[in-house]
Amino acid sequence: MSRILCVWELGGYLGHLQRFLPLALKLQEQGHEITFVVRDLSGTETVFGKHHFKTYQAPVWLLQAHGLPSPPENYAEILMQFGYLDKNGLLGVVKAWRNIFELIKPDLVLFDYAPTALIAARDLTVPRAIIGSGFFTPPDASPTPGLRPWAKVTDKRLRTSDQNVMNVINEVLEALHLTPITRLCEIFHVEENFITTFQELDFYPNRQNTTYWGPIWGEDSGIAPTWANHPGKKIFAYLKLEYDGVENIIKAMQQMGGNSLIFVSNLPDSIIEKYQSPTLQFSRESYRMSNIIQECDAVLSHAGGGMLSTILLGGIPQLLFPMQIEQYTMALNARELGTALLCDLEPSVEDIAQKLTEILETPSYLKQAKQFADKYKHLLAQQPVDNIARQCELLLAAEQ
Repeated sequence: MSRILCVWELGGYLGHLQRFLPLALKLQEQGHEITFVVRDLSGTETVFGKHHFKTYQAPVWLLQAHGLPSPPENYAEILMQFGYLDKNGLLGVVKAWRNIFELIKPDLVLFDYAPTALIAARDLTVPRAIIGSGFFTPPDASPTPGLRPWAKVTDKRLRTSDQNVMNVINEVLEALHLTPITRLCEIFHVEENFITTFQELDFYPNRQNTTYWGPIWGEDSGIAPTWANHPGKKIFAYLKLEYDGVENIIKAMQQMGGNSLIFVSNLPDSIIEKYQSPTLQFSRESYRMSNIIQECDAVLSHAGGGMLSTILLGGIPQLLFPMQIEQYTMALNARELGTALLCDLEPSVEDIAQKLTEILETPSYLKQAKQFADKYKHLLAQQPVDNIARQCELLLAAEQ
């Protein structure tokens, strides 16, 4: 039996935990001990509760940064928000990660969005692997690429930001007597990088010599959808209350008629009472996605990687409401495929209704979505998990 440590440091929502879960269960089934060190423990019972994994709080940067470039234009400028311009502050977090590695003594470390943990693991004598959509592992290039290709950002700015962050990282590495880096992208040099998406959705489209392992779904759990016995299209929405336009989405779905199901985990009673009807139903409990993709005609979501990929494999047109840069770029990619439309922040009811009508009534969206699903029909839901677990076994075997 080997001890496998799964770490998550940056980013929000449960998708980071849900991506880990199927792989953790597979590796546990193969006899390994799985331990989690995660940014946000508030979701661990929801995602892991019945599986009884050991979980610990990750060392994280808590101070609010001020006077930084906004919006950040490359990965270095994201890191600036988390202590990467403060040598002593970053050193404290790195030391805490190294203490965790020493206490747990893992035989393999799997990193979700965890750059500081990666720095702390530099020169660690156990295999390391990154797992994620690719957003938080920029290509092996210097400077790290811009996050918004449409923005006019100079190469000088990108290089300066990389250098400023790299200087602080190297001061930390020197203090710990670890090998310095010569390019920022070197912090991602690990034994394996499991990019769990499709090439068509990769945030960095020009990535070279890359294996795309395919998306990992969370458990196919939740309640079965119950649609109204009413003529019209079946529309499903997976939404977050934090999105400013969520009530306008609900209003637009109400105007559309048909059969609509809406999932929002923390939706207040006041909104449910205001809009619920026989043809517009709400749930705070997630729906079983295998049923959703077999039954509905369109899906509305925020373009999270897992949801977007699941619906693409189901061959269903989508209307997307991205909330941050990774989601926005993936939504643009889905639009480029001809499978989706997207709305900007705070869209009007009229704009949402018009775009939803377009994806439902324009045959090309369904056609392109079905073609994409057909291209990847060989990619069974469990296949990426099995392949990644097999590679993890090879990494472990190489160290024995």
